[in-house]
Amino acid sequence: MQGKWYPSLASLTDLIDEVVRARAKFPHSKFLLTALGEEFGELCRAFLQQQGPERVREEALQVACLAMRIYEESDPLYDNMTPEESKP
Repeated sequence: MQGKWYPSLASLTDLIDEVVRARAKFPHSKFLLTALGEEFGELCRAFLQQQGPERVREEALQVACLAMRIYEESDPLYDNMTPEESKP
């Protein structure tokens, strides 16, 4: 394991707990990508406005949670999007 970094069990447990809570509160996977963008903005704001390490960690956990949900569930809103529709 030398030279490798692994997340702590406590961090992974926090992430699992957050995913379970989020799925209970928001069971549909539609708009996950939109929610991820919103949470990332909140993480940046917490960091740049120096809202403290606990607030930054809370926002980072929410970003990780949404990333995990997209990884596992995808986002049906974007699944069938054509290349033309995905252009900015």
